[in-house]
Amino acid sequence: MRELLLYFLRLGTFGFGGPIALAGHMQRDLVEDRRWFSRQDYLEGLALSQLSPGPLAAQLAKYLGWVRAGIPGATLVAAAFIGPSFLMVLAISWLYVRFGGLPWIQALFYGIGAAVIAIIARSAWKLARSTVGKDPVLIALFAVSAIVTGWTEKEFIWIFFGCGFVALLAKAWRPSPATLSALLVPTWLFSGIRGPGVGELWRIAWYFAEAGAFVFGSGLAIVPFLHGGVVDDFHWLNERQFLDAVAVAMITPGPVVITVAFIGFLVAGLTGAVVSAIGVFLPPYLIVIFVAPHFRRWSKSDRVKTFVAGVTAAAAGAIAGAAWVLGRRAIIDLPTAAIAVTVLVLLIKARKIPEPIVILAAGAAGLILRHGVPRYGAPMHWFPLLVIAQAATAPLLRKVADVPLPGAASRFDYASLDPGSGRLYLNHMGAGEVVVFDIRARKVVAVLKGFPRCTGILAVPALNRVFVSTPGDGHVVALDGKTHAVLARLPAGQFPDGIAFEVGSGRIFVSDEKGGAVIAVDASALKVLKQIPISGEAGNTQTDSEGHLVYTNDQTDGDLVVIDPVKLEVKDRIPLGVKGNHGLYLDLPRHLAFIASEETSELLVLDLARRQVTARFPVGKGPDVLSFDTGSRRLYVASESGPLSVFRETDAGLLKEGDPQVGPNAHVVLVDPASHLIYLPLKDVEGHPVLRIMEPATP
Repeated sequence: MRELLLYFLRLGTFGFGGPIALAGHMQRDLVEDRRWFSRQDYLEGLALSQLSPGPLAAQLAKYLGWVRAGIPGATLVAAAFIGPSFLMVLAISWLYVRFGGLPWIQALFYGIGAAVIAIIARSAWKLARSTVGKDPVLIALFAVSAIVTGWTEKEFIWIFFGCGFVALLAKAWRPSPATLSALLVPTWLFSGIRGPGVGELWRIAWYFAEAGAFVFGSGLAIVPFLHGGVVDDFHWLNERQFLDAVAVAMITPGPVVITVAFIGFLVAGLTGAVVSAIGVFLPPYLIVIFVAPHFRRWSKSDRVKTFVAGVTAAAAGAIAGAAWVLGRRAIIDLPTAAIAVTVLVLLIKARKIPEPIVILAAGAAGLILRHGVPRYGAPMHWFPLLVIAQAATAPLLRKVADVPLPGAASRFDYASLDPGSGRLYLNHMGAGEVVVFDIRARKVVAVLKGFPRCTGILAVPALNRVFVSTPGDGHVVALDGKTHAVLARLPAGQFPDGIAFEVGSGRIFVSDEKGGAVIAVDASALKVLKQIPISGEAGNTQTDSEGHLVYTNDQTDGDLVVIDPVKLEVKDRIPLGVKGNHGLYLDLPRHLAFIASEETSELLVLDLARRQVTARFPVGKGPDVLSFDTGSRRLYVASESGPLSVFRETDAGLLKEGDPQVGPNAHVVLVDPASHLIYLPLKDVEGHPVLRIMEPATP
């Protein structure tokens, strides 16, 4: 048994080439060369692996372990064969989480994502050709599954079972109750895994157990199933991260379904990786343990083979549908399209090239396309190990000063800068005060009282006015920009929050968060014009004065609402695919909107012209205020949990630089484009509020 375990440990560590290649290695090494197993044992194990869910090579390995030493043998062989790839994925997961925002990592996966689409498409074709053939029923089942998956962007379990039963009915056979029960064994096998708890780890275990029970025909059959749950339903990962997870599984040895360990690690760290791996591998393991002793009696049944053929046709169709769904996210321009086509041609024409080599080559192509060909004296990001070492020690931001602020240690909210006067207005929400800070003298010059629970604030130098929203009494207050005298207090709904000024109409627009509306106010006449309903809770509001549009977040429905500032009515709604979209910044020269989702803790990049989310990035928990430095083209996203996510905008897109911790409850940020200084009001630093001033460590 020791020699058998060492063999599978080596195969699990160095075994590339996919399930068929690994099964071929086992036949050559264990049956023909070493003669540890008979040909009959091998063929029966191969048949069981093909007829049951689970990765084929892993199922065959477990069956051979069972033949040698029963349940202990199957268990130990499973650990030996799957363990190496699991540990490799853990290491890659840690590096991805730690350094995934670096430009060279993003450039690598820019190319890898396109290559993965080509591999998935080819896998669907190969599986369909080998299992569907020219059978018109199976061809129809393949097409139905592909269309449903591509249209809905999800995979439905009932389609798999339905296709199996349609295949049986097409053979003019109706299953008996006893046989029906036998066919549903995988469902019963994983139904007890969820346990009594209701936490995230139990949900991970249950979901991945479902996934493991329906991997028929190819490990890639799990991809569309996982996409529907991981991305769309639970929002554990975004589209980019999901594609990266598939790529990680393809560049490591062992079964493709080991991608669940990468997903689990991103969701819940090491515990999540272990739970997800156990969940996905347990159902097929139990099938080997319980079915193997009785397999010879029904392995040759035409009825069982017909049912499995129908399920496998559905799996092939789902993979094809997944290639379409994921391809729309990964193939975003001509270079990625070229990479995908090139990889597909290579896989078809040069069949002996290992897929990991193809994927790594695609990653190198992505790096070259993003950063050019490496040369002597090239930027350090071309050398990953040095980048990692540098990133581990070099801070992104430097603290310039901590300036004490007056008042108790309570919450601050929005800030606004008048560049001409150098006055920075800070809403001390907890104290109901507006703190006026001189950025040139670096001192507080005034404290304005009488603004209950003040949240939004906006300086409008063109009108010499400052507007403050006060949810404590439901008003928006207009101040004189020089004397700070109160000019008017206007009713502004249930919970007035963010404020934006539209130059063309001369109106300010105030988000009424709880009232589900935007309040339009004549900024000169100081008159409320209209309450514009948007359906759900209103998030941040921004204006496009050149296009004469107002944008506001509908946090409840997950839409970006477009308002006509003249007609004062909703003009359009752009669905974002996430809810809790609160923070907002418009990059008008590039027709982009940056949106922070509190629900998923992500930054979304929305192409306003295409009305499509083109990128999603993880940020700190509870993202709130966004601020953009137009000079350095850096975007800052402040989060309640303390990190300040830093992004740099390039011609190739937005690149994440990191998430440095800047202080507790650092949910408000304002950057001065003239000096590149970053201002962060913090409510409690050693028992007192401070204004933390920081600057980028590098230009």
